[in-house]
Amino acid sequence: MSTRHGFTLPLIIIAILFSIVILAAWSPWVTDGFALNKLKTYSPCPQLAAVPDFKTPSTSQKVLFGRKLIKTESACGTYDIFISALGTVHQVKFYKIDIGGTSDPVSCKLPEGCNDESYPSTQKSKTDETANPDLIGANWKTYTNEKFRYSIQYPSNLQLIVNNDHLSVTNNNNDTKHYFNISIEVSDNTKNQTTQDFVHNSKILTASGEYKNPFVAPKPYTYGEIEGIISDVTNGDDFYVEVIQVNNGKIYEFKLLAGPDTGTKPTDEYRNIFDQILSTFKFLD
Repeated sequence: MSTRHGFTLPLIIIAILFSIVILAAWSPWVTDGFALNKLKTYSPCPQLAAVPDFKTPSTSQKVLFGRKLIKTESACGTYDIFISALGTVHQVKFYKIDIGGTSDPVSCKLPEGCNDESYPSTQKSKTDETANPDLIGANWKTYTNEKFRYSIQYPSNLQLIVNNDHLSVTNNNNDTKHYFNISIEVSDNTKNQTTQDFVHNSKILTASGEYKNPFVAPKPYTYGEIEGIISDVTNGDDFYVEVIQVNNGKIYEFKLLAGPDTGTKPTDEYRNIFDQILSTFKFLD
């Protein structure tokens, strides 16, 4: 009798554990509402704490041991998110935003690497690797300007337009929802200004007839070989992002003007691409 009882207890424990695994795999409590509530407590990009994070996902799919939220938009990219039976939140896929407006899924490291790759910081040393070598520089085209002694790479699906000393990298898309344009302007530093002087002394004439500084909350920007200042800029109905770098007697201005609509701030996805392209900029001297 004692032997029979000795076998019975392990069998009961195994049966209980098996039932728990089956229940967790089924996880009927992980409903859409449960997953969305858990999503509200999670931030994929803590460096943008002031920006609302995830929006409603495109698709919610019940899977083993939880629920998968597909193409969930956030302040720093679009992700597939897995909500486990225990209520934990996991990033399982990051979608690289194509400049033409489509999403290309790429894998990313979990958990910290996904944040770093999807939204690079504006503070990067020259020795830091860019977000993902498979996405940045691979099969990109290179433009070299011998007059102003610089080179820059850009995705092959963009169009390069050179007009005198003005350079534009654009998707040339008339649909403002997907409009994307980076311009590079180089001028002589006739007043021998520092980068800080240029930003501080800049003035534009407003519609009211007053002169004002267009730069909003400028801050240091170090990315690749660029060591300058980045700022949002308001100029009439235009709103864009600008990076300024003074180097070797020249003033380099890098401007990002992008969708979703003219006169609005460029999206975080487009700011990300802007950073990626600027990370390839090199002075030839």
